[in-house]
Amino acid sequence: MKKNEIFYFGISIFVLYFCKHSSIMDKSIHSDDYKVIINLLRKERETLGVTQQELAQRMHVKQAMISKIETCERRLDVIELRSYCNALGISFVSFMTALDKVLEHD
Repeated sequence: MKKNEIFYFGISIFVLYFCKHSSIMDKSIHSDDYKVIINLLRKERETLGVTQQELAQRMHVKQAMISKIETCERRLDVIELRSYCNALGISFVSFMTALDKVLEHD
């Protein structure tokens, strides 16, 4: 441990910086698991009859952002995922449970 090393949740800032800039983290948006998340979100939105424009209005973002998320051009973080679920009126926990079941079967 370096003299002025800072830790968050037991993880060194150096490790967080390394992970943020590693090629492994950059590729996760293209992983099959990430595509499953996005496909489940899109399917749920379409099943509920919500357009990208309506979802964008509910989330207070531009429709282009929703489009980029749903085409995997833009990464969705966990806070945005929760907001996405809330805007659709679905439980974040229920969505994650369903996602976990789908990923277990892959």
